Amino acid sequence: MQVVRLDPDQSGNIWVATGNGLTKISGVSGINDEENIKISISPNPATDFVSITTDETPSQISILNITGQVVQTINPVSAQTNIATNQLPSGVYFVKVNSNNRIITRKFIIE
Repeated sequence: MQVVRLDPDQSGNIWVATGNGLTKISGVSGINDEENIKISISPNPATDFVSITTDETPSQISILNITGQVVQTINPVSAQTNIATNQLPSGVYFVKVNSNNRIITRKFIIE
C-alpha cells in the first residue's frame, strides 16, 4: 500500500489516501514533544532493516502500519535494536518505543 496523501481535518481526524481508497484515523488528540527522550531511526527511508537507537534500553518496540495495526513487536536487550523490514510492504510506518512508562512514536518509511 502506498500512501498518496495525508490530510488532517478540523475535527482532529487524519485522512489517509492510498491507491486502494481512503481511510479515516480518528482519536488523535495531540502529539507530545518529549524533549528529554532521544530516539534515532536510520536509515530512513529503510529497505532491508531499520536501526532504532535510544538513550536507554526500552522495554518494548512496536512497528505499526499506517492504519495503526501492529505488524511487529520486539523486546529489546540493548539501547540499539536492528529490525528486519524486508518482509514488510513499502509505505509509511510508525515505531512505538515504550521506555520507563513513556511511549514515544516516530514515523519512518520503507521503500
